[in-house]
Amino acid sequence: MEINQRKPLFFATSSPRRKQILDMIDLEFNFIEPTGRERAKMDHESIFDYVESLAIQKAKSIVGKVPPKSYVFGSDTVVFFEDQVIGKPTNKLDAVKTLRNLASTNHSVITSICGYDIANDLIVKDSVETEVYMRDFDNIEIKAYVESGDPMDKAGSYAIQNDLFYP
Repeated sequence: MEINQRKPLFFATSSPRRKQILDMIDLEFNFIEPTGRERAKMDHESIFDYVESLAIQKAKSIVGKVPPKSYVFGSDTVVFFEDQVIGKPTNKLDAVKTLRNLASTNHSVITSICGYDIANDLIVKDSVETEVYMRDFDNIEIKAYVESGDPMDKAGSYAIQNDLFYP
């Protein structure tokens, strides 16, 4: 997909971190919060197909809210550990449990992005997998991190760029 600056660019995201990253590049994006609920991964579906479908779902969720000759983008990230998708925590206790389970492990963080040219009904998508080793944390560190609120909107209950653990 060739970006044509005459067409407005919209990104379906509610993530402050994604907005911050996109603000660093030399393209002018408009941000709109995506709508709809993320679906569960189907048993027969590859993790990459699943995450790409979530990115596409987010991009398409804002189509009726933007001019018809726009480019829209969506992105999603999941943590994949022991053949399970680890999403955002449902509450603080869930975040503590997730962090304890991921401590001292290798797991995958998979991010997909989708670009959608509405006028031409053209979708371009890609994914990247990053293997992450999470060091062990004591209960005091985990509780302090969870109390900071940072894990509550993050797949896997953590953000690697958080200064609390990665100064």
